[in-house]
Amino acid sequence: MTAEPLCSTQQGGWMPSDLQVLEAFLLRHAVRTTAKRAANAALNDAVQALADHCRDNGTSRMLLHRALDQSPRDLVEHHPLYTIEDLLWAINAVLDTAPEYSKDGLVGFPINAILALTMGTPAGFEAYRNPHINACLRSILNAWSEFLNSPESTYVLERWLAVQDDDDHMEDFEWDRNSPNGGFSSWNEFFIRPLRGGNKGDKPPRPIAGPNDPRVITSACDSRVVKISRGVSRVSKFWIKSQPYSLSDILGPELGQVQLPVPEGQPDRYPDIFAGGDIMQAFLNAKKYHRWHSPVSGHVVRTVNVKGTYYSGLQGAPVDPTPPDGSQGYIAHVAARAVIIIQAAEPVGLIAIVPVGMAEVSSCRIAEKFENATEDEGIPVEKGEELGYFQYGGSTHLVITRRGVVQDFDVEPGGKIKMGQQIALCQPEV
Repeated sequence: MTAEPLCSTQQGGWMPSDLQVLEAFLLRHAVRTTAKRAANAALNDAVQALADHCRDNGTSRMLLHRALDQSPRDLVEHHPLYTIEDLLWAINAVLDTAPEYSKDGLVGFPINAILALTMGTPAGFEAYRNPHINACLRSILNAWSEFLNSPESTYVLERWLAVQDDDDHMEDFEWDRNSPNGGFSSWNEFFIRPLRGGNKGDKPPRPIAGPNDPRVITSACDSRVVKISRGVSRVSKFWIKSQPYSLSDILGPELGQVQLPVPEGQPDRYPDIFAGGDIMQAFLNAKKYHRWHSPVSGHVVRTVNVKGTYYSGLQGAPVDPTPPDGSQGYIAHVAARAVIIIQAAEPVGLIAIVPVGMAEVSSCRIAEKFENATEDEGIPVEKGEELGYFQYGGSTHLVITRRGVVQDFDVEPGGKIKMGQQIALCQPEV
């Protein structure tokens, strides 16, 4: 059956929307897990650390037990996880695998698939925000990333490189068709593959709209628009079902403490500067291009990585499915993310780009050129220039503008957009 998303990763193509496909994955993975347990294989050190923590910490043990007990098992005919030990071994069996391509039912987030039915339960909502459990999950994801950065992870690439359908065009990217595995040394290297450079006379794969027009804001990523919100508040209840944006929480505590030298009477904190402005949020499909690019020309004046959670979803999502955008608005406030502030020419002025990690995709890598940008020494950036990338795939991102800058957006929720495509034409105030 096909249902509303259990979690926002389903909408991005990282998890199947057909619950039968999810169940089939869980059953196949249960066979793999059982074989590893029968062979007396040891738990990975990072998974063992979570096991030790649950043994020694009653609160964490209680939360995970309750999350499993509260899982809505009627959504699937068979769910092979009943105890924390089952959960640990299932996660452990992921750590020497890479996501296999499937046109009809990609499970790009296998750990997310294992945890999916627990994430929106009352206990799961608490468990995946628990700092101790979150730290253990971070270590587990780092361990998996080590495998995805290794040559052993290339065993799945042959099918990925053969993809040539309407949504996936390998000819847009740099790769060596004559080398094994396309010349990629690991899964991660494949997934953060760069766009090919345009040969003389060729149309580039992602042309940049209005490269010299300061009024034009372009898309930072290949993505699908989730939501456009006008008149965003500095602070709001982002955890309620409608998921209103809360600028102070999205930008994070570090940026909230930066005091800017502005004329008296003008807002001098980033959340206040963007209060009343607009947000466009769009998610990256699992099979797409996963680097982010500047939507304007100007100077990068501040970058920061905000630590966050990895599997925290909107409470109640599985038993009372949220709208098609899942928990993506909520995730923008709590997940690991990067924030990049750019000072553009008028009429845009200050603009923020916020790439957000989601589940397994929780590493937002800011380009080295911009890592140490400050308001005192802004770093020049051209419209369309690369700002960074998601390690292992992609997730969701926000473009935040000041109040009154954008009269109308050129895109709508549900619409597909390419990096470099115009998303708004700003007009100076009269």
